[in-house]
Amino acid sequence: MVDDLLRPDAKEALDFLRSVFIGFFDFIQINIINERRLADFLTVEGVLIRKSDNEFSYRMSSIFVDGLVRREVIPLLYKSCPTIPVPRIDEDYLKVLDVLIESIRCFDKTIICNAFKRSFKTALVKVGGRQNRMVPRESVYDTELNRILVNWIVNECNFEVTGQWHLIDHADNDEKDKHYYSDITIMTPCQTVVLELLASANKKELNEHFERVL
Repeated sequence: MVDDLLRPDAKEALDFLRSVFIGFFDFIQINIINERRLADFLTVEGVLIRKSDNEFSYRMSSIFVDGLVRREVIPLLYKSCPTIPVPRIDEDYLKVLDVLIESIRCFDKTIICNAFKRSFKTALVKVGGRQNRMVPRESVYDTELNRILVNWIVNECNFEVTGQWHLIDHADNDEKDKHYYSDITIMTPCQTVVLELLASANKKELNEHFERVL
C-alpha cells in the first residue's frame, strides 16, 4: 500500500485523500465523477472503504490505515516544515509553545482554505459574531500538525511523534478501565507531550478534552 501511494501517478489521489478523508472516520458522499475515480482507486488500495456498491459514500478503512498514511506517506510527499532549529530548553526538553507557533506558520494554506468546502463542521459557538458558521474540522489541523512535527522534530531530534495515542484510565474497584485517544503525542527521553486539537469548541467539548488528557 505505502509503495503504491508514493508513486508519482498516485499524487492526485493523495491530494484528494488529504483534502477530504484523512483523520475523519464518517462516510462522505462524493458527487464529482473524477473524484469518484480517485476514491475508487484509494478503495482498491485499501485506504478507503465504500458504503455499498450502489452508493458513492466513502470513509477511511481504519484508524490503523489512517495512522500509517499520516506517518509513512504524507510526510514524504509533503515535506514543508520550519527551517529553524527545533526550540528546546536543553537536549531532551521541547519548548512546546514555541514548537506549536513555528509549526502553525508552516500550515498548508491551500488545505486550510479548501477545508471550508471539503472538510468542515458546523461550529457550536459564534464565529465572527455569527452562529452556525462552517469551520474546518479538527482532523484538518491534526493532519497538518502531525505532518510538520514528523518532518521537523522526528528528522532533527529523533523524537517520537504519534497520532491517535491510546490512553488508559485505570479505574478503581471493579469498574472498567476507560480508554481514550489523544490526537498527537510527542515523546522525548525526558518528556511526554500530549496534544488535543479543537476547532471552535464550546465549554462542554473543552471540558471533555481536558478530562481526556489530564
